[in-house]
Amino acid sequence: MRPTLPPRPISQSALKHGAENQMDADTDQIQGGIAAIKLRLESQLDPSLQLRGPPMKKPPPPPPLKPKPSVKAELTCQNASVPVRPKPVVPPRPRSQSATSTSNSCSPTVSKPAIPARPNAQSRAVPPRPTQKPQRNSFEHDTNYSAHHSSIDTSDVANWHAAMSKLESAHGITVGSPVLPRTLQNMDFAQLDEYAINTPQNETQSIHGLAAYLTFPFDDALSKIRAIFCWVASNIDYDYKGFVTGQMKPQDANTVLHSRSSVCEGYANLFLALCKAASAQTPHGHESITAFKISGAARGVGVEPGDPAVDLDAHAWNAVLVHGEYRFIECTWAAGSVMNQQYNKQYLPGPYFLVHPLDFVQTHISKSDAKEQFLSNPLTHQEWAALPMMSSVARLNGMRLLNSNGIVSNNRGCLLSFLEIQDDYLEISIEVDTELFQSTGGMVMAHVTHGQLVPVTKNSASTVWVDGVYHRDSIISKGGHPQSLLWYTSASHRPGKMTCVVRGFVPHGDLVCDVMASVDPAVNMYQNAMKFRVKNHGPGNHGLPPKCFGGSVRLVEPFSGTLRLGDQVRFKVQGDLDGVVITPGKSVLCMRREGDFQVLDVRIDERGTYSVGHGDWRSYSFGGQYVAA
Repeated sequence: MRPTLPPRPISQSALKHGAENQMDADTDQIQGGIAAIKLRLESQLDPSLQLRGPPMKKPPPPPPLKPKPSVKAELTCQNASVPVRPKPVVPPRPRSQSATSTSNSCSPTVSKPAIPARPNAQSRAVPPRPTQKPQRNSFEHDTNYSAHHSSIDTSDVANWHAAMSKLESAHGITVGSPVLPRTLQNMDFAQLDEYAINTPQNETQSIHGLAAYLTFPFDDALSKIRAIFCWVASNIDYDYKGFVTGQMKPQDANTVLHSRSSVCEGYANLFLALCKAASAQTPHGHESITAFKISGAARGVGVEPGDPAVDLDAHAWNAVLVHGEYRFIECTWAAGSVMNQQYNKQYLPGPYFLVHPLDFVQTHISKSDAKEQFLSNPLTHQEWAALPMMSSVARLNGMRLLNSNGIVSNNRGCLLSFLEIQDDYLEISIEVDTELFQSTGGMVMAHVTHGQLVPVTKNSASTVWVDGVYHRDSIISKGGHPQSLLWYTSASHRPGKMTCVVRGFVPHGDLVCDVMASVDPAVNMYQNAMKFRVKNHGPGNHGLPPKCFGGSVRLVEPFSGTLRLGDQVRFKVQGDLDGVVITPGKSVLCMRREGDFQVLDVRIDERGTYSVGHGDWRSYSFGGQYVAA
């Protein structure tokens, strides 16, 4: 015998269905018995003697159904040899909101009608931003803060901005199966660079002679391209004086080779000429070089944040096809930089050698042919002009603008480097690549300076104006003492990314905001990564920020560097080491950890300097200082 299964509860609909099946079975059994008796009688009599009697009456109807048996009785009944499979039970329809539930089930009580009503504007919940910022309850001590947070658009600009959306979905054009990584920062070219830099003088008398010397030892195109790039960037000086005065020398490759001086046009011409000469004399079995020269616009000298127009005939660079990919070469910028109207010669290959198209388009765009972007979804000139103003340092850290208050978010083509705020509060969120950011030192500094407006004089056939921009001027920094902004990091919902949030109160008027980042963990130096033009209509009466030293802990709050006697202030920092606050009387107050931050509530009852950092008053590392007056 099969083991008896435990009783299974059966619904009311199943009981009714079983009773109906039993009634049909009884009727079939009665009709079958009558037919069998009739057949037996017919077989025993001679067909000729058979008598045709009166017609058989219809069997009486089955007796009425008895009361439904209990669940237990039905399950233990032995009459039915094969149990009847019950129909699936449809769950009950959700009751209206007026109905009440007495169920003790763990499932939530259904209180909505069958067709849910559409929520109104007041009840509609806005989903939180994936990279949720810390709670602002620590601003309760900033008496002038009021409703800054509610005025900030927390969406990612890539979700709605035309150019940023394109870049999110685009990829580089390839030929075959590419093998190069996105960035080449982990590749060691030290020995190859040393060979190119130490090229004997007698090997530099002609294009063909120099190309042969630089590329002959190598059979692969990558090494040949690197040797040519290194020699050009190391040996050719930028003619900054000629660029400023407009009195430049001829820019053909031979003139540049012998004068060792040029502007961007000459760098691109010489690099292309050396690549062609090397390919013309490629030994059998060696890879040749495929190179191009491209002209267009770039965010270099003379370009300011928030500029409403760009000149498409202002720069030149190169591209190569190597290992199945199109990559970009920027010899001019790798040769040095201009700071304070002075050219500084310095070979900087990292961010300018074999740059990926998605990274290069942040700072360069070709003049005539969109195919020269080598992107699956190229940008238009107006879309490119609306991108945020970024430098190669941003590329080294894998930076991307997430959002900022002051962006005109109702315009898909708005100028992302122009921020217009109403209440003194500025907040910029920047996504960074975690690995790249940590490899450069993982530090950010930001400040604002007052700017001077100058009219835009660009008005040629190669000038492109950004749509929807009402100003027709540019801005340059006046210099002077910069006003620092505070910053912190938070987690990102995107794998391998994190978010840097730069924020603080800024003065009234037209400002230039510089966001700088570290470039080398061994050197305590920051270089410009992103720039913004800020127009603040607010009163700008929040005072100066605290002094920031970029130490082991970074200041997060309060924003104002001046503290008032009698106030209760919350100090907030971020850092791995244990933070402390040292009062003017040299008392060391330890901070407590709250999530990713460290906080301490202090009543300001002494005049003087409140230092924030880690350590004690004997051995101390500054993060910043506040003054109580």
